[in-house]
Amino acid sequence: MRIVLLTPVYFPVIGGVTNTVDQLRKAAISRGDSVLIVTPVGSVSEESIDGNVMRLCIPDHPAMGEGPFGYLRAQALRTRARYKMRRLLQEYKTEIIHIQCPVPKFQGLLPSEMPILITYQGSDVLQLHGPTSSYLNELNDQARHVSAVSGALLAEIVDLRPQLMGKASRIPNGRPSAEELSVFREQTNGGERYVLFAGDLNYRKAPDVLLRSFLKLPSSNNHLLYFIGDGPQRDELRNIATRLNIADKVRFLGTLNRESTLGYIRNADVVVVPSRREGLPLVILEAMSLGCPVVASAISACVALIKHGLNGYLFEPENAAELAEYLGRIITDESHREELSHGCLKAVLSHPTWDKVYEQYRSTYEQLLAGSSGPTTGDR
Repeated sequence: MRIVLLTPVYFPVIGGVTNTVDQLRKAAISRGDSVLIVTPVGSVSEESIDGNVMRLCIPDHPAMGEGPFGYLRAQALRTRARYKMRRLLQEYKTEIIHIQCPVPKFQGLLPSEMPILITYQGSDVLQLHGPTSSYLNELNDQARHVSAVSGALLAEIVDLRPQLMGKASRIPNGRPSAEELSVFREQTNGGERYVLFAGDLNYRKAPDVLLRSFLKLPSSNNHLLYFIGDGPQRDELRNIATRLNIADKVRFLGTLNRESTLGYIRNADVVVVPSRREGLPLVILEAMSLGCPVVASAISACVALIKHGLNGYLFEPENAAELAEYLGRIITDESHREELSHGCLKAVLSHPTWDKVYEQYRSTYEQLLAGSSGPTTGDR
């Protein structure tokens, strides 16, 4: 099968979407399928084709506020992108287009006769209003099937877009395989103890809530707080740490590759996912696969993955005091942390690996190629 994965971001950008696309690419290749990844860049000069990755200039839809010249230039670039995309699909002999994380700029690029599957990793984009919302609606209408990575996210999508009910299903993200994790099984952190956040430093991920909670931990706490990732809140978080007089305990490690991140997860005493909104955070599955307890906000798929008190804890979103209470339980009681660790390793086995997840996607591809709209909300 010949598949085009259309994604808003890919390497060198690091994050959940990039990792998801890369895991699906690997699973498809091991299955004998052919994959081409297409991702947008900001200018024609940045375009490139490198192996199975094509970077194509895909501008946003033009707005009248840009002025006549800017509007016409954006229109011309979108016409060019549409032509190049359709020629690419034809030359590659594409059978399926799989969009990971739809964005409005993808609307209007793809031929109407091509089978399209859209996967939502989160619902933020569905909160858009005005013309951008209309573009997304048109893209959803063009897709033959829409999937979401968690049951809670699927319910939210169908509630916001009832017209998708008959062609929507849940297909989860995958957990790392035992082979992939084998290199991280032994702890090698040199004895340093830390609490870990791994994700974008933005409002949705709520790293500020974790930072405030750290101040509320017992005075005897000698743990450090590590942040992996980057984003618009980085400088603000540094300032907050300074104001709270905990800057000496906070480390900002920046953006790391997946292998390095997994190493830090393995050596952490606890991983925290304090998000205000989420789909199905890969970091939870990765932490559980490595036996690292997770404390997460009680939202979306976090509730389905974490069994309160058995493999981690759930706290009310924004509640830094409650988060601190659960962190304190874990970092001050080693035997309890070990119990939670065993709970993680046991619970995660019921979740599919990426190879199994790809088989679910591939089954959907086959149904779309056969003319079906794919599985529906009750099928998975």
